[in-house]
Parts: sequence; C-alpha cells; structure tokens
Amino acid sequence: MLTGSLDAFLDCLDFAPIGVIDLIKTYAVALPLSDYNKRQALKEKIGFDVDAALQHKQEEKEEEVAAPAKESARPRPVANTGRRTNVNYKTADIK
Repeated sequence: MLTGSLDAFLDCLDFAPIGVIDLIKTYAVALPLSDYNKRQALKEKIGFDVDAALQHKQEEKEEEVAAPAKESARPRPVANTGRRTNVNYKTADIK
C-alpha cells in the first residue's frame, strides 16, 4: 500500500476479495496512507474516505485524553467480602 504503484493499488481494489478490502481500509487509517491519489482511489472505488476516518480517529484520541479525568472523580463500588447471612448448623448428638 505504501510503496506499491497506483496501478497495482487500483488492480487490488478492483479484483481483491472483501476481506482484503477490509484490511486495506484498516491499514489506510492505521499506517496512515499518505498518497493522495491512493486516498482518492479508495474514495471513488469503495466509498471509504480516509481523511474523514483519520479526523474521527483524532477526535477519539482527544476524547480519551479528557475522559480519564472524569472517570477518576467517580467513586468505585466497594466489594463485600464477608458473609451475607449467619449460618446455623444443627448438630446431632451421637451416642
């Protein structure tokens, strides 16, 4: 994806199975895909907008940075480790 030619990438988009297309989408965001022509090809052939996906990923990172401060203010529930009832065993007298 990163080092191949545009023609090879277009052939991959045209003839690859759906699983490979899903991998291309995943790696286009994870790596990220920097070639503008390949980004446009993904958008035209599949309808996947890499720029929008990268923007959403950045927004999620910003929310994760702000979220731990909110979670730490909430008290955690305390686990009860003792018995809930008193056990009363009847013992039989053995003669």
